[in-house]
Amino acid sequence: LVLDADADTAISADAADDQIDIKIGGNDDFKLTAKTLTIGGAAAADTAIVFDGNAQDYYIALDDSADDLLIGLGSTVGTTPAISIDENLVTTFSGDVSLSNDTAGNILTLEHTGGSNTGNTYIEWKTGGASSAILGKTSCSYERLELWNKSNDYLSFGTNNGERIRIIAGGQVGVGTTNPGSARMNVQQNTNE
Repeated sequence: LVLDADADTAISADAADDQIDIKIGGNDDFKLTAKTLTIGGAAAADTAIVFDGNAQDYYIALDDSADDLLIGLGSTVGTTPAISIDENLVTTFSGDVSLSNDTAGNILTLEHTGGSNTGNTYIEWKTGGASSAILGKTSCSYERLELWNKSNDYLSFGTNNGERIRIIAGGQVGVGTTNPGSARMNVQQNTNE
């Protein structure tokens, strides 16, 4: 079925592959089989599904410049991406992340299921692309929880909206003080206790 005068927009049935081809501008833009809809014809171009809303549009797209799968706000690929998944399955969230209970009642479950670092399961904070902090299990040979400040700075713990313990970059620990000095451990006691 040819849809325009120059015959570059058409819908055709491909009996050899049991699929329907939709060509727009001469390119195989859509292929439909019994179980799969393929968008794009392997050309170097962004492909997208745009949800045209009343007040706001959203898209699910392949950003061909980076080969990333994007979910975003707007109708143009790459504008205001909310979620990006790269070829290594690294998922980047551009906004706030909200987690809710799963069927087991867990808010968040981290599980490492393969790859070269089997056994490493952790949350990593990055600043400017560099790792700055880690919480989790970072060693394959031990079952332990680790908390790391990877920068040359202190690590603090607090309760009741106040800092209670500080470990400075050299490993000195201050309890009740933010400056443990050169002692390995400095405990300051409140005079009212």
